[in-house]
Formats: sequence, C-alpha cells, structure tokens
Amino acid sequence: MSNSKADKAIDELDLSDIFSLFKRWFYNVLALFFKAVDFIIKFWWAALLLIISGVVLGIKTNTPTLNKATIIVKTNFDSQAYVYNTIEQVTTKISDGDSAFISEYDLGGNGNALINANITPIIDVVSLLVGISESDSRGSTLTPILKELSVEVDGELFASDRFFSNYKYHKLEVGMIGRDKNIVNNLFNYINNQPEIASIKSGYRANQKERIAANDQTLEQMNILISDYSGSLRAVSQNTDELSFYSNQTDIDFNGVFELKNDLIVEAEALKNDFITANEAIIAIGDIQIVEDRRVTDKKYIYYPILFLFLFLLIAGMIYGFSALKQRLVDENYL
Repeated sequence: MSNSKADKAIDELDLSDIFSLFKRWFYNVLALFFKAVDFIIKFWWAALLLIISGVVLGIKTNTPTLNKATIIVKTNFDSQAYVYNTIEQVTTKISDGDSAFISEYDLGGNGNALINANITPIIDVVSLLVGISESDSRGSTLTPILKELSVEVDGELFASDRFFSNYKYHKLEVGMIGRDKNIVNNLFNYINNQPEIASIKSGYRANQKERIAANDQTLEQMNILISDYSGSLRAVSQNTDELSFYSNQTDIDFNGVFELKNDLIVEAEALKNDFITANEAIIAIGDIQIVEDRRVTDKKYIYYPILFLFLFLLIAGMIYGFSALKQRLVDENYL
C-alpha cells in the first residue's frame, strides 16, 4: 500500500516538474520576443534604413522577367538523335555567352533572348514495346530490356537516350527573356536547317515518294486482277458448262488479296499524310504559348528588404546571445 502511494507521489512530482519546465521555457521564449520587439523599437531607424536600402538595391538590380514556353513537338524522319543533340549544342552556346551565334541565328535582340531549351520524350510505353516487338519478332532485344525494368526506374529508363529515338512526340521547354514567339520560331529554323538533318530529310522524302508510288502501282495491279476475276465469274455465270474449267484454273487466294489490299490502302493513306506533315525535322503541335516563369527571387525589391532585415536580426541575436553567455560565465566565476 505504501509503495503504491509512493509511486503515485513520484508520478505527480514528475508531471509537476515537466509542467514547470514547459512553463519556464514558454516564459523564456516570451521574454526573448519582447526583447526583440524592444530592440526593433529602439533601433527602428536602422531597420527602416535596411528596408529602404533593400528596396533601392532590388529595383536597380532587378533582372528582366523570365518567361517559359512549353511546346509539344513532333519529330519526323527518325531525326530524334540529331534534334536532341542540336538543342543541347544551342543551350551550351547560350550558356557560354556566344553573342556571335545568338546574333547570327536571331536568338536574341530588342529585349528578347533565348535563355535555355530542354527537350524530353513523351513516353508511350505500349507503342514502344509494340514497335520493338514488330521489329524483333524473336524477342532477342525486348527480353533483356524487360528484365532490366523495375518499379523504381522504369520511367527513367524509358525516358533515357536508349529509347527517345522511338518516340515521335516530345515536350520542348524554352526559357526566354521577353515574349517574342519569333525567338522560338528561329530556334526551330536553326534545328531544321542543320546540314545533317537536311540530308536525312531529302533521303527520307525520296524514299516515301517511292513507297507511295509502289503502293499505288500495286493497288492498281490488284484492282486489275480483281476486275479480271470478276469478269471471269460473270462469264462463268452465263455458261455453267465452263464452271469447272475456271474453278480449276483459279488458284489465287482472293481473301488474302482483299486483306492485302485493305492493308495497302491504310498504309498508303498513312504515308501520304505523313509526307504532307513531315516537311521538317521538328514541328510544333498547336500554337506556341509563352507564360511568365515566376520565381521567389525575381522581385528583388521585396526579397532584398526581407533578407536584410532577417540578417540584421540574426546578427543582433547572435551578439545578444554571446553577451548573455559571457555574463553568465562571469556570474558563475568562470571568467
């Protein structure tokens, strides 16, 4: 019985100590707050001077507002690697401050300038795997790729340079000063006019023309074959005695012919549409929209006064803490 009463008394003592400790901590914090307020009131002129200095400095050093254009682009004639490499070279030249390059290709001037450009693929895993499977029926390429995937890295893997050449659609992010769309258009022109890309374009479109012509010729021949067979069937229907003769002579699988014809029609339509749209290595899908790229540090006339005032209070607090600690050491006869 006595033990339980003692334990209860110890518990009450512990709670009382904890409450007292919290109370002392709260009052210490409150005391520091009032001391800080008194310090600001006492040195209001210094705080005001720092705020005014920060506003003036922020206005004088304020940089032009940065803007960003996010564009969905389509790459044509398997030029993805060249497009990515060219955009990387442009960004490098701009970061190096190559004014001759910027001026030559009209990527800056009159308050407008290209700052950076970054392109990433729009991942379509299903189309990617289907394309790999169709091009590699034995699966010798697809199998090791699938083994390499994991939940953590599959998105990063599919976005790597191993696969971006398989994607036609990409997201291009362009950072710039000003809102002149011609800057973005000039970037497109620079990419599309690269000698390597122009050479690929010429060969690709020539091959497309040949494929379209070959498909049209094959479709014409198939139409003639189907027309002749239909004429033969009409002749047979008029003379039933000759039915066995024509049946024996006809060993063509016309179901396969009609299926092949439908496939060729679909392919021919796709080739013709692609021939019309694939006039450049990179084209924008939709209009180019430029928006302000807002950042906390852009408005320096607000950022600097807050920073100066914070540093002022921080230094004052460190000095006060040092003085208080020194005085305590003196009071304890350590100094």
